[in-house]
Amino acid sequence: MHKFRFGDIALASLLVSVVSGIFVAYQYDYTAAYTSVITMDNSLPYGAFLRSLHYYSSQMFFIFLLIHVGEHICRGVHLNIPVYSWIKLVLTIPGAILLLFTGYVLKGDIVGVSAGRIAEQLVLNIPFIGDVLNRFLFSLRHDGLYRVYFNHALVLGLLCGLALWSHLKKRTIKGHYILLCLFIILGICFFCKAPLDAPPNDAEAMLVKGPWFFLGVQELLRYFSPLWAGIVYPSIIIVLLLLLPVAGKKYNRFFLSAIMLFLISHISLTVVALLR
Repeated sequence: MHKFRFGDIALASLLVSVVSGIFVAYQYDYTAAYTSVITMDNSLPYGAFLRSLHYYSSQMFFIFLLIHVGEHICRGVHLNIPVYSWIKLVLTIPGAILLLFTGYVLKGDIVGVSAGRIAEQLVLNIPFIGDVLNRFLFSLRHDGLYRVYFNHALVLGLLCGLALWSHLKKRTIKGHYILLCLFIILGICFFCKAPLDAPPNDAEAMLVKGPWFFLGVQELLRYFSPLWAGIVYPSIIIVLLLLLPVAGKKYNRFFLSAIMLFLISHISLTVVALLR
């Protein structure tokens, strides 16, 4: 009997996301984002299904990646693997978040447009490197969705792949995990179409709720400056995770407690944002 492994489900989800993403990208036009998504959903054969497959497999990959990292931490794996390998694994989390986030922006609907504007402002608030980083990641004001599309379709995917390669090359994905992943995602796609909100509207943009994983930060932005709420706060969890192997067994409990406090705060802020 095979032991259930979250990492294999994450990998299977990633495989489905990449394959379905190739078909979606073939039909997508970043110069007319919202129109091309509407056309894909309503006019192209299986267009809505393929977009849903890509959307939900990407969400599933991110969720099971987080569970897999949490599983490693609970088992103390971070204390027994090379620090460099652990750092690369942790850095796939912000990479996956950026992939998901840019995917939301590329929909071109009111949520995507609002999320893109907020993200661009947050990046520009980073001292010293904000402008350069924005030109690399978003550059919405100068390039429209071109930079976001290029990063989503190529750059971020390659960076995440390189970061994961040393971890993945030691594993062979089992066929039953791919089938299980497909079964779950196909079931979701059958009942739930990938979300697409109203077209962009500047008058309503400030009232829109962002992606589910961004709601905690969006809520915190109501109370603190973009630098502290949008940059420093979400960076805390990444720094804590990166420092876990360095802390060793002596300070392991302290860092785990700090990580738990962050998760509780973020979940609480997300719930408040959902109820607002």
